[in-house]
Order: sequence, then structure tokens, then C-alpha cells
Amino acid sequence: MPRQIIKRPFHVGFALLWSLLSLPSIASASTAPIAVYPTEHSHSHFADSSNPELLIGGDHFCGTDFTSEAARNALKQFAVDKAAGLYGRAPKSGSPPTLGEERAFNVHEGDTWIPLSFRLVEITSVYYLWVEIAELNNGNVSQADLTNFRRVALESSPARSIDPTKGFFENNHAVYGLPPNIDGDGIVDLLMYDIGRGFGSTLGYVSPQDMILNAPPGNGGNARDVLYLDSREGTSSISTLAAIAAHEYTHLIHLSYGWDETFMSEGYAEYAIDFNGYYWRATTYPSMQSEVNQNLFTWRDGGGPGSRDYERAALFVTYLGERVGTAAVGEMLRGVLKKGAAGIDSVLTTYGKNLSDVIRDFHTANFFNDRSIDPRFGFIQPERASHHTSLTSAPINGEVMSTIGEGGYIDGFIEPINSGSVRYRRFNTVANLYYTYDIPISPIFGPEAQQLAYARNSGRLVLKRTGKSDLEVLDIRPSSTQGSVLGRFDWVLFIYTHTNPSATSADRMVFEANWTPLSFVTHTELESVPYEWALESNYPNPFNPQTTVPISLDTPQVVRLEVFDFLGRSIALLHDGFLPPGKHAFHFDGSAYPSGSYLVRLSTDKGSRSRTMTLIK
Repeated sequence: MPRQIIKRPFHVGFALLWSLLSLPSIASASTAPIAVYPTEHSHSHFADSSNPELLIGGDHFCGTDFTSEAARNALKQFAVDKAAGLYGRAPKSGSPPTLGEERAFNVHEGDTWIPLSFRLVEITSVYYLWVEIAELNNGNVSQADLTNFRRVALESSPARSIDPTKGFFENNHAVYGLPPNIDGDGIVDLLMYDIGRGFGSTLGYVSPQDMILNAPPGNGGNARDVLYLDSREGTSSISTLAAIAAHEYTHLIHLSYGWDETFMSEGYAEYAIDFNGYYWRATTYPSMQSEVNQNLFTWRDGGGPGSRDYERAALFVTYLGERVGTAAVGEMLRGVLKKGAAGIDSVLTTYGKNLSDVIRDFHTANFFNDRSIDPRFGFIQPERASHHTSLTSAPINGEVMSTIGEGGYIDGFIEPINSGSVRYRRFNTVANLYYTYDIPISPIFGPEAQQLAYARNSGRLVLKRTGKSDLEVLDIRPSSTQGSVLGRFDWVLFIYTHTNPSATSADRMVFEANWTPLSFVTHTELESVPYEWALESNYPNPFNPQTTVPISLDTPQVVRLEVFDFLGRSIALLHDGFLPPGKHAFHFDGSAYPSGSYLVRLSTDKGSRSRTMTLIK
């Protein structure tokens, strides 16, 4: 049976259990111990080894460097020279090279550039393929290797690519655009050599230092659009080499449009592997709390332990592609005026979406990964369709009293939430759960700082009602007021998301909840709790001289019920203070007042409502 999604906002008020509203944001998150709490999901992920186009990744890494001082300086110089119109003015030589021509190129090995001798073995309208002469002589690169490479580069890609009749060069052009054309001939120089001078994990790279005209010795100096690929291990699997080449070629194209932060540049490059029809990395990071709690856009040296940052970047950009399409991802890469989160959001806006909601959906999809709940909450790509994020804290048993404070059925915590990251908390077997989800900022920073904190955080509630097969989804916003979910639940899942991955610091999240154990309530009791707050019609009306004023409250809150005469003067205060949820009735005696119309007003932190009463004597 298809699951039904019900969305409704909750913004209700109550006092916090702890007075924490003056706590400032956290400048940086502390390191939390790794603890994995399983969900009901128990799927395992394996790449299909029977399909030669599906690759089990993780042991090969991108060799492209855009973070070192030399690389950054080269990027800056490239931008200056490009703005001055110095590129693409003339071909690198008076005539194109000829097949079999030999010449030296600089390659980057370790921390230095060294010259190697290459031979031109293939000329196409898209690339010149140069192979290290030593690799041709020792048989590491054969004619069969060259034929197979041409096939994946120009002629075909796996059936699930965006165009199986094209190779990775043209598919990348269709999505991302063209490389910079440094030397003016419009052709990429593809240098295939033994990267690392032996066995290693780097099978390809590009270098911004190749973009510098008249570079000094030892700093590249090829002054061409160059794509480097490994000839020793790379040619042992043409599918692996094609995947690597699609990834690295994306980096080269990216230079045409101005560089981005590493997380996004690697995400775009990983996505090129996907839309060219090759599966690359398995997704394992969601099962690790320390990884789930990372800033979404974090990038550590080498892509993090076990290439987790590559996994995160690949998964996020894959999700963007599935939400708004491959062409939209290309627009994000080509964005010139805005990069990073701002660039992504500007493109999403043109598709009727925004980055904040997409990040919240992304974290929901990682937990459930089930498109039958909602198309937003799962992945289309088969190899992404089985992973699930674990809970980031142990599930709460709603039948067990808490040891917090004086005990009772309560829960609360204060935790940092990093930029773009997520926390999950689940309550099992509960009824009538009341909660406060807040991001308090010290008042000394002013109300604008508080509103910004609220704007960059967002929550989601997923409810499994007892006896129901469908799930309900409620989007919620942080607030100092209290919210509630009323009814009987097998479980209630909170998904707290920080939705601005560009924020420079973590936020301090404060959460508290109280509930009734599921075994304590009956259907009849629950039916007595209204689902909204209301000021109902007094009875009788007209009245003489007494009448009853009923109100309904869906949550515990402070209310003020007051009667005014026709001049707007307060003549009676029927109640001013806290009331529990449910139906309440108050009596008004008009014996001391003349006949006429009177106004009764119910005021709460959610607003006010009024009704007219008529006294007839």
C-alpha cells in the first residue's frame, strides 16, 4: 500500500524545562565518540561484480591539487591572465603535431615537476594522446589498450549513461561545457604515463600550473590543456580508466568557469562518473556517527579517512542531479558569479526549490532511502538505493522513566550541530509528545542574530501512528515555543538539520520533550484532546445574566481570557495563566452590567481570537 505523506507546520509555545536561551552559538564542535545505533534497516551494499561497468571504488583517489599554495597561486594567475585575454590567441605551434612525433612534457611527481619523453600515438578532433615512450617499450600500453581507450573516450559509454553513443569527452561537454583552451588549438593533450612511478592509488589528475603561460622551470610550464592518466595500472581495467578520466576531465573543464570549493569540485567530478554510466564509490559514511556529524561541505587531506569526503560529495551531488536533473548540475558548475552553497541555491531557485529544503530532504533520504514514502526521500541510482543513515543517538524507550532531573517521561539535550549536518532522535511507543526544538542565541547579539540562527536550521518530524501503515511527515522550525504531536505512536523520529553548509561555526541546539507512555492511554482519552486551539461560542447567547465561554487547547500553554465592553474597556478577567491541553469552560456573570454587546477575547502566544456576546435583561 503506498504510504501517504501529510505535511503540516507546528509552532506552539511553552516554557523551556531549562533556562538556556542566553547560550551563544558554538564556535566549533567538539569531537564526539563514535557510536552507531542501528535502525530497522539492515541492507548491505555491494557493487555488482558481474557487470564490468560497475566498479567497486575506494582504493583510487583523485590526484588533482587545487589546495596547495602553488596550486592556489596558479589559479590566481590563471584568472588574471584570462581576464587580460592572454589565452587562446594562437596555436602552440605553426602546424599541428604528427602521428609518431616525440617530445618531452613536464609531469608532477611528488613535490616537483620532472620531464618525461612521450610519443604521439593518436590524433582526434578532441584530444592528442601522448604515451610515455618507456611504457610503450615495456608493453604496459598496447595497441589494444589504445583501441579500448578510444572507444570509451569517444565512441560509447555504458547503457545507463546520458548518451551511450558518446564517450566521456562528449558527455562531459554536454553537461559541463568545454575546457579552457589555454593554447588556442581547442584540443586536449592527454598524457598517459606511469603516475607514481610504480603501483599507487592515483590514476589521474590535472594541474592548474599547466595553465600558466611562461611558467618558470620546475612549475609545470606545459602551457596547455593537459589531462594526465596512469598507463601502468590504469590500462588494466578500461572501465576504471574511463571513470577516472571522466572525473579528472571534469576538473579541467571546471577551470573554464572559475574554481569552487573542494567539496563541490570533487562532487561534480564524481557525478561525471555517474552520468557517464560508471558506478564508482560505495556509500559507507552514513553508518558512522562521526561522519554524519561532519560539516556537509568539509574536505580533509586526501578526502578524509577511507575517502569519506569523496563519498559525501558524490552522494550529495548525485542527489542534486536526481532532484533537478543533470543539466541543472551543469549550470551549478558553470556558475561564474556565485560558487559553493550560494551558487547551488541560485540554480535551485530557478527550478522552484531552495538549498535549505533540499539539504533537509537529503538527510531524510539518507535515513529512509525509500522513494515509496516520498520521491524526495530516496535515491534513484541503483547503487545508492540501499544505504541508510543510522540514528545518531540511542532510541528513547517511551515506557521507561528518565533519570533527568526529578525523573518522569522526559528527554532533553544540548548539542552542537555543524554546518549542513544532521542529527536524528527517535522516540518509541509514546503518546501526546510535547517538544521544544530551539537554537538559542545570547540576547547581546540582538534579534537579527537570533533570526539568522532560526533561518539556517530546520527540522522534520516523521510519525508512525499505532495501527496505521502510512507515515506522516511534518516540517518544523526551531523556536522557543513548544510544539506537540498528539495521538498514539509506535515511533516519532526527529530529524534536525543545519541547512547552511557555508556557515563558519556550529550552532547550539537545545531540545526537550515530555510524553505519555503509549501503554498509559486509551483511544477515548486521546479523542478528548483537540487538534487545534479555539475560542468557541458562548452559551447561551443571548444570555441573562450568566453565560459559559468554552475554549479548546491543543497544547499546554499560558492563556488570557478577558471580557470587554463596547468602549473597549476590560470589565472581567476570566483566566490568566497556564492551562493543560483539552477543553475548558469559564463562566461570566453579567449581573452588574447593562444590556448590550460585549467582546470576549482569548489571547495565547499563538495569537488571539474574539467573539461577541449579547446580554439582554
